[in-house]
Amino acid sequence: MNERLSMMGKNAIFTNIMDMDAESIIDLYKKRNRVEHCFRTINTVDMAFPLYHWTPQKIRVHMFFSLMAYLFLALIYNEIHSHNESVSLISTVGYLKDINLNYAIRGKSVTSKIECKSEISDLIGKTMDMESMIKD
Repeated sequence: MNERLSMMGKNAIFTNIMDMDAESIIDLYKKRNRVEHCFRTINTVDMAFPLYHWTPQKIRVHMFFSLMAYLFLALIYNEIHSHNESVSLISTVGYLKDINLNYAIRGKSVTSKIECKSEISDLIGKTMDMESMIKD
């Protein structure tokens, strides 16, 4: 316990990176927190649940898709946040779930309709121009 108390307010970083100076390693460590926050956010909203990979290629692919999901979520959040200050990054997914795209097919004719259950979901639909997306 005394050893832990003596470390209060201090951090020890252990690394196998030998070709960088101490300041660069500390900066890299601080950036790691941003990446972990990104993964926590995506896991919280069930966009990319934790998977266990052992090969470097699968790890890179999982990280790529997780990053793309986070960037897509952040893009929508930034657009909504400019119109409504009370929206959080996590609640953005809930608003996305309130958007329904309906298709009716009769023969060769296809009609589509967007239904939004909330005002913010309607704003997302208009911002992303979903009408033109579903017609193409």
